[in-house]
Amino acid sequence: MELTVDRKELLKAINGLKRIAATGRNDFLEIKSKDGKVYISKTDKDRIWASYRLNNASVVDEGSALVETSVMKDILSGFNEDIITISSNGGESSLFIRMGNSSAIINCIQEKSIETEVIDGENFKIDKSDFIDLLKKVIISADTDQENLATCGVKLIAKDNILEVVATDTYRLSYAKKAFDTKTNGAIDILIPAQVAAGIIKMKTKQGFIVEIAHNENQFCIQFGNLKVKFCPHNLQYPDYNSIISNSNYDEKILLNTKEFKDALKRVLNVCKSNKESKNGATFDFHNNKLTILGQNEALTVNEGIKTVQSGEDLRIALNVKFLLDYLNVVKDGITELHLLNKRSSVKVKGNNEEDSIYFTMPLALRD
Repeated sequence: MELTVDRKELLKAINGLKRIAATGRNDFLEIKSKDGKVYISKTDKDRIWASYRLNNASVVDEGSALVETSVMKDILSGFNEDIITISSNGGESSLFIRMGNSSAIINCIQEKSIETEVIDGENFKIDKSDFIDLLKKVIISADTDQENLATCGVKLIAKDNILEVVATDTYRLSYAKKAFDTKTNGAIDILIPAQVAAGIIKMKTKQGFIVEIAHNENQFCIQFGNLKVKFCPHNLQYPDYNSIISNSNYDEKILLNTKEFKDALKRVLNVCKSNKESKNGATFDFHNNKLTILGQNEALTVNEGIKTVQSGEDLRIALNVKFLLDYLNVVKDGITELHLLNKRSSVKVKGNNEEDSIYFTMPLALRD
C-alpha cells in the first residue's frame, strides 16, 4: 500500500472516529485504500464500527493496515507538514510514514479488517441538519452510564413520514419529532448508543447531506457524506416514555422570558454547583407572577427574581438548575413554558411555540 493524505484531515478524522467508537482494549484503526479512495475505520469492542473517507488523498498502490490509534495520533500531532506519505511493506507488518525529511515506522496489528459496509433492511432518509438538530435536542438527557445499556443512548423511532427521538437517564427526559415528505420503508425502532450520537454531532461536517439510515434485526447503519457508522443493537426494554409524554395532568403554567430565565439560572448555578448537600439544586418559588430562585452553598446564598405570567396557584419546588440550563441551551424559542402539578411531580418544559420538542425533569427533595 502507498498513498498520500492531508495530515490535518487525517488527524481530524481519527479524533472524530475515536469519539464515536471510543474503546479501552483493542484500540486500533484501519487505514485502507480501495477503488482509488482512502478510508479510516475504527471499531469499539466489535460492537460499533465507524468509517470516514478522506477528501484530500491519492492512491499509488491499494492495500490496508491496522495500527494502534494512540501511536498514530502521536505521530501525526508531532509534525507540521501538510502532506504525508503512508506505505506498508509486502507483508504489511509495518507502516511507514514520511513527512518531509522525517519518517516513522509503526508496527501493524495482525487482526481482521474492519467491516463497515451498508446493510440491507428497512431504511429512512433525512436531511443532515434536521437529523443533527433532533439529536442535539435530546442528547442532553441520554444516560452516560455504560452499565445501563437500556437507557444509554438516543431512542430513534421512524414510521411512515415521522421521525421521533427520545433520551432519558430516569431523572429527566427529552423528546422531539419531525415530519418529512418521504416515508420509511417499514418501521425503525432502535437505541443509538450515546457515544455514537454525541460523536456524530461533533463531527461538524459543513456540507449538506442526506442521512441514510438502514436497519435489520442484527445491525443498524447511519451514513451521510464521508461518514459511515454501524453497530449491533441490543433488545433491552426501554422505559415507557409515551405515558410520560401523554400525561397532561399539570394545573400550573408559567411563562418566562427565555434569556432572562437562562441568565438567572447561570448566576444561581455558580453558587449551587458547589453545594455538597444538593449539588446543582435550588428552590423555585412561583408567587404572584414572579419567580424567586434561591441557590446556596456552605458559604454563599443568592436570590434571583424574574417576572412571569402565571396561571394557577402559587407553588414552591426544588429543581436541578443544570438540568434546566441544558434544555435552555438548545431551545430556540424566546418564551419558555413550565408546566407543574406539585412539588413532587415532574416538570414539563417547552418553548412557547415549540410543539414537537418537550423536556421533563424530576424535582429534588424540597428543604423546608
